[in-house]
Amino acid sequence: QFIGVDQVKSYNSRKEVPEKYKWDLSNFVKDEKDYQAKINFVKENLKKLKDFVGCTKDSKKLREYMEFDIELGGCLERLDAYTYLLQDEDLANDEAKEKRLNVLNLLTEYVYESSFFTPELIALSKEEYESLFKDESLLKYKSYLDESYRFKDHSLTEDEERVGSLLAGNLGTYSSIQSTILNSCNDYGKVTLEDGTEETLTLTNYRKLMKKSGREKRKEIYLQFHSVVRRYAPIIAIALNDYVKEHVAIAKIYHFNSSWERKLFSIKLPEKVFDTLTSVVEERKDLNIKAKKLRGEVLDLDKLMPWDSVLDLAKDNKEYTIEEAKELLFKALAPLGEDYLRHFKHIFDSKSIDFCQYKGKTNGAYSVSAFNEHDGKILMSFNGNFNNVSTIAHESGHNVNHQYIVENNMPLYSTNNPLTGEVASLTNEFILSYYMSNLGDKDEALTGLSNAIDIIDANIIGAVIEGNIERKMYDIVEKGGSLTAALLDDLVEKEILNFNNKESLDHEYQKNGWCLRGHYFRNFYLYSYSISASVASFIAKNIIEGNKEVLDKYLEFLKIGSDVSVEDAYKVLGVNLEDKTIYEEAMDFYDSLLDKFKEVKES
Repeated sequence: QFIGVDQVKSYNSRKEVPEKYKWDLSNFVKDEKDYQAKINFVKENLKKLKDFVGCTKDSKKLREYMEFDIELGGCLERLDAYTYLLQDEDLANDEAKEKRLNVLNLLTEYVYESSFFTPELIALSKEEYESLFKDESLLKYKSYLDESYRFKDHSLTEDEERVGSLLAGNLGTYSSIQSTILNSCNDYGKVTLEDGTEETLTLTNYRKLMKKSGREKRKEIYLQFHSVVRRYAPIIAIALNDYVKEHVAIAKIYHFNSSWERKLFSIKLPEKVFDTLTSVVEERKDLNIKAKKLRGEVLDLDKLMPWDSVLDLAKDNKEYTIEEAKELLFKALAPLGEDYLRHFKHIFDSKSIDFCQYKGKTNGAYSVSAFNEHDGKILMSFNGNFNNVSTIAHESGHNVNHQYIVENNMPLYSTNNPLTGEVASLTNEFILSYYMSNLGDKDEALTGLSNAIDIIDANIIGAVIEGNIERKMYDIVEKGGSLTAALLDDLVEKEILNFNNKESLDHEYQKNGWCLRGHYFRNFYLYSYSISASVASFIAKNIIEGNKEVLDKYLEFLKIGSDVSVEDAYKVLGVNLEDKTIYEEAMDFYDSLLDKFKEVKES
């Protein structure tokens, strides 16, 4: 059944949250008995991996290994998703932490025990490799095997592969350290609001409290919150330094000159794509300055300070219930067609969203899916504002995309690349924003335009700024340096000043950005937002204008699995990532949004 219309509020703990507002994780793991059964299945089958040593020399044995590995990997992915989500429900839940660690240990063991496979495959001569596919039953796995075989120049011995797999097995722990520190290992204190009520300040309600407060109270909350973050900066810097160091070490082990080179090789994109993107955004940094000026004018401020930047360009006074948010989204996303809306409805039918906020729940919002599992899950902290409605649109874009992929691809290819995946989420947000801007109400129009402006501000300009910082982090470590809090502060400061044409920061706590950015623990993920947002603005504009050809191409694009390269996937949309046109059009679109907002505001 659909979520009810009760007004969502903030709860003290997960135990207080009504069941109808919680996600259902049973598609990953049904109950404790099923959890133990899956754990035992994985443990038993991990022992059998050694039976497949040498399988690459025989097509029949190789096919048996692929079938075995798909079943084992599918079970592990369900456990991985389940424990990841279970832990994020309540970061202080020791039982969930224990389950998470158990699965991470099994994942490390899986990588270690299966580490024989890639060296074996890569050791084959080209003739030996191609001869395997005389067995036509192996052809369906060829794209997957080709992806491994192309790393032949970066191959390792079996012993080296085991060392690399052990290193890689630790990478997931660093983001957990950051998340735990920011969400449950500290106390941000209480805030007495202007109406006299008192609230416990958390990472999840920080922005909400800021938005509902006057300027002096915003400043107070900002300083209170960021002073706590600053105390933990040295610890988060250690975690980030070790994360980057491990990625650098792994790149060297696999014979790459840098972690960035390894990333480019793995995603099969030339550096020109990212150079073109970053150069266009930097060339148009005047738009970043124009947007800040507009924000200051709209808020009637002589000088825009960091505690002001959290405010929306348009006052978002309307509060939505979950049911109202859902109904709004069904109307807004109608241009995507009936089949898309059917998949969107399924998200609510399957209880795939965990809505509510409370202390201990991880901050932010995300969509998680598992290999060959149709239903993904969405985490968020719904507090009733339009931004939360847009968050549902964004994360549901990922969820629907995953549904389409699973329905149209064999299990082995039922994932996609982050460099294409964000198109699905950001297109939804742009379409929602357009719908709001054309409802005929001035306030709603401004809300829609404000949202579209914020999407580009965060996902194109902001992501390029932060992506540039991330590349510099890796450069420093690769040259023998270490990432300290002071050094990371300096990187952030220089990039902010460059994109704002300023000589000094407005407040020292602006440097805290690196402490709070979880994406730095995702190895060059940030640029994918900039590329995807640029493409999404193009797709949304055409769909809204009724371009059926683009809509049809887009729906085909959503069905593409991991057997298709990033470049080939974008070719389905008619997009060339190396051509600066797509990025220039995105920046021109941003410019037009700023002008349109000012026009509507003054009308």
